Amino acid sequence: MGSKCHDMRNRRNPLDEKTNTSGEISPALAPLGRRCRAIALATFFALMGAVAVGCSPAGDESAAKAQSPGAMTVPGEIISITGEPLPPTATIEEVLNHPDPFERAKRVSEILQRSGPEDLEDLMHAFDVAPLEQGDLEYGLFGYWWARFDPEAAFIYADNALRTDHGGVILQVVRAWAHNDPIGAIESTLLASRETQTPGIREELTDVFVIAWFESGLPGLEDWMVQQQDPRAIANSLKAYGRMKIFELGPEAALEWSRTAPFEDADRRLIMAGMLNIIAHQYPEMAVNWIRIAEEDGVDTRTFASRVARSWAHHEPQKAAEWVLAEVHSEYDRGQALNQVTRRWLRRDEPGFAKWLEGHVGEKWSDFMRNQDVRWYVRKNFYQVDWTEAMNRALAISQENFRNGMGAWVLQRWFVADNAGAEAWLVENPDTLPADFVERSRKITAVERAEIEEALAHHRDAEAAS
Repeated sequence: MGSKCHDMRNRRNPLDEKTNTSGEISPALAPLGRRCRAIALATFFALMGAVAVGCSPAGDESAAKAQSPGAMTVPGEIISITGEPLPPTATIEEVLNHPDPFERAKRVSEILQRSGPEDLEDLMHAFDVAPLEQGDLEYGLFGYWWARFDPEAAFIYADNALRTDHGGVILQVVRAWAHNDPIGAIESTLLASRETQTPGIREELTDVFVIAWFESGLPGLEDWMVQQQDPRAIANSLKAYGRMKIFELGPEAALEWSRTAPFEDADRRLIMAGMLNIIAHQYPEMAVNWIRIAEEDGVDTRTFASRVARSWAHHEPQKAAEWVLAEVHSEYDRGQALNQVTRRWLRRDEPGFAKWLEGHVGEKWSDFMRNQDVRWYVRKNFYQVDWTEAMNRALAISQENFRNGMGAWVLQRWFVADNAGAEAWLVENPDTLPADFVERSRKITAVERAEIEEALAHHRDAEAAS
């Protein structure tokens, strides 16, 4: 390698018909909140896995054998899951063609660490012709490396090249940029928000931007977060900041810090709410206790219960539900929290939820959960259900108006999916639903009808294909 660094601001990528000079991110970034963290974790574990396999401590012969029976690690080589080990002198082209993702990640990192800006052109060519999937983690490593010395060029390339036009790669570029020069990144029009006329970066970039700036230790982050003019951007920034404080201080100390954090009361509340949401995944009892502490401090704790319940219900939905019933006394907060628990419980363990609910017949608070149960049962099964069972679930709702409304909802969809069956049920049960609710159920919007018919057709096609 040795060719001059090419100025990507003026370079048209040969793989694209047009180069985007507006700085707009492609639709690849749209669904990107969770994918950002997934890419980062994948990269981390890939590198750690490679290092762990290939760099066993000296003298730990038994560990090496356990990792790869019948094979010994050789200095400078790693044991591959697939393919032959690469020698230390392997070129970037050879590395990118290797079938083992762990070995590729390790070798790409080594090559990039010893490369400089003068090697950009050769590296870019190798990545342009690599037999890898769009957005693979090696592209993220390349983007991160490039952005450390020319972030604008790296961003334009990542946003336009066929192989790198992917949320995970673009976010790695932004992360490096924010880590080294957050103010410069803010001032660049490349990251500017497209949804409002107010200054600021795009919503989908906020999370990784705050994380990188926090990690860098550079000043100004706290002031920038709260001075943004978009309330959603402020909330997203504070949430990411709070998460990093948890990782830095630990959950209990981070919550204690939030009580006197150097922000306005409303911003401190947002930070604490986000922290509780995260901490409740692993330490629900701690989160519950801190709701009490926040109340004693005079904090407005509305939405706190639903946040904790939602996170707790991911792994212990019954305990989360029983906590809500025992300790959440506001009717609105209780309803919101039970909705969150039900949604996750049904996805995790529908039979367990149904069994638990059987023990709470006729209890008013359970109507929230029964409502979601009916909708889940009907929609999850693409409207191919035992409609009598769906109606019985709706009729188990204790509040009369709520019960009649849910019964009409079921009957409305029953008419579309099985009109004859719905009419037969009405003949056999003439007084179960009031006449005005029955009449309402016979009317359905074209959009709703199309949705049901599409789901029914999808189900029939899937059955035919199987």
